[in-house]
Amino acid sequence: MQIRLGCGRGKERKTGNGAMYKGRTVLLIEDNELNREILAAILEDSYNVIQAENGKIGLELLQKYGETISVILLDIHMPVLDGYGFLEALGGMSALYKSIPIVVTTANNADSDEIKSLEMGATDFITKPYNPYVVLKRVESIIRLRESSALLRRVERDTLTGTYSKEFFFEYAAQTIAASPNEKFDMVCWDIEAFKAINERYGLAGGNQALTFLGSVLNNFDGDATVVGRVGTDVFMMLLPHMSIEEHRKKIDEFLADMKACPVTGVNVKIGLYLDVDRDNSVPTMCDNARLAVNRVKYHYGSVFAEYDKTIRDRQKLQHQITEAMEQSLADGDFKIYLQPKYSMRNKRTEGAEALVRWIHPEIGFISPGEFIPLFERNGFISKLDAYILEEVCHSLRDWLNSGKPVVPVSVNVSRADFADPELVNKYTAIVDEHRIPHKLIHFEVTESIYAANPRHILTEVHNFRKRGFAVELDDFGSGYSSMQVLSEMEIDILKLDMSLLQNIQEYKHRCVFENILSIASNLGMNVVAEGVETEAQVEALNDMALRQTVNIYAQGYYYCRPIPTEQFEEYLRNETNFAGGGNR
Repeated sequence: MQIRLGCGRGKERKTGNGAMYKGRTVLLIEDNELNREILAAILEDSYNVIQAENGKIGLELLQKYGETISVILLDIHMPVLDGYGFLEALGGMSALYKSIPIVVTTANNADSDEIKSLEMGATDFITKPYNPYVVLKRVESIIRLRESSALLRRVERDTLTGTYSKEFFFEYAAQTIAASPNEKFDMVCWDIEAFKAINERYGLAGGNQALTFLGSVLNNFDGDATVVGRVGTDVFMMLLPHMSIEEHRKKIDEFLADMKACPVTGVNVKIGLYLDVDRDNSVPTMCDNARLAVNRVKYHYGSVFAEYDKTIRDRQKLQHQITEAMEQSLADGDFKIYLQPKYSMRNKRTEGAEALVRWIHPEIGFISPGEFIPLFERNGFISKLDAYILEEVCHSLRDWLNSGKPVVPVSVNVSRADFADPELVNKYTAIVDEHRIPHKLIHFEVTESIYAANPRHILTEVHNFRKRGFAVELDDFGSGYSSMQVLSEMEIDILKLDMSLLQNIQEYKHRCVFENILSIASNLGMNVVAEGVETEAQVEALNDMALRQTVNIYAQGYYYCRPIPTEQFEEYLRNETNFAGGGNR
């Protein structure tokens, strides 16, 4: 084995003035020493030349110098390991080595050698005896082509993981599907759970290690038509020939076994399957469907994968219909205001109500708030809806005041998105004043979760509401990890206790917790609303506590009244029995 350094740009070589050249390197594998010397003499002025006398030594040098080799000149007929053996061995090696172009050196009459070597992966061939000009031009051309292709791959491929970039994945996936019109395909999403936590724990280098390892596992996934791309920071997509769910389970088990070797611990990958993709969908839509499946198992311990099915499709369709219809429905008055009474346990009468919204679409029918409220919170439409609810409540209150009918304070919800508006307090005050509603008749409900987003801003806005004479209620207290800090810092008039606190009120521990919350509220000057009152036993417990606590307890729930349209609520208040102390179950 010999290494000759030319003045090319592969290995470093000092010149007379101390400069360094980074030359391109040619690996020359030839058993005939004279032929090696001839080729080396032709190439060494332009390239670094590494010589090997047979295919076995050539493989050793290839593994040693790796990607620094720009091109390989390979003789076919050699002892120990011939050119065919070299090409066959190369086929089982890393893609890094297989990407190096191979030029086979053949005799003039060796057509069969040329054909076979090209079939086995050779790039080109040069005939003997060697024409120096042809050799140089052929090698130069092949190296230039390889470097241009590598430049393109840096755009085509994600530089970190080696998978396709997002745009090229979409393109190649579409081409793969179009090229096989009679074949079925599956789209699979691979999503690293809590990737931000991995970056925080191990740093950016650790996060990159996890991504690189996952990319290598996915790149080695089976299937001739498999296309893998990185479409997000920690999200990969794979298009592959259709398999049954049982086959996918087996592949996922193999994948999980491979991931155990990941150098970064705690990497959990969730998988979404969109089987037998609809060819009428675009590739991005197919990817969205696979991601929707992933969302079903994210942060669910023990669940690794989920399939995109009819349930998800129906919900996706409904969400699309909701988004399309929301603006027109608001203009057409399809959103109806319902009121649910708040019954004073001390005074034995209805002394307030909460405004709730119901959507009755002329074509879709009744749409559950559980469907549209979270969607509106995500797309921002909730702010328009909240303002509409306040307008409608004020309109009803003005009608009742003008007619001399009974009125009680009504609470309306203020969503997290509403607080992003710097003019929120001014805007809501203007709506109330436009209808000439006394501010004491409007309560604004906020949830504890909004406090965590921007505490200083929320505290200021709540203070401004109360400064203008509006009462503020803290909703859903006790539904999660409720914080005493919120109670100590936020100016609250009424504390609304989540229905979960009432479910086992007869049990000693639960009753103790409930009574202690009542004591805290009393000491802080807050009244309390108990939500979800449904049973006689719950009412008896609240009555007992109301006698022993200084805090005023209001009960809200189906025991007294379901949420009802404003017209029915008007009748409810006019009924002296309901207004002054009875029930309406």
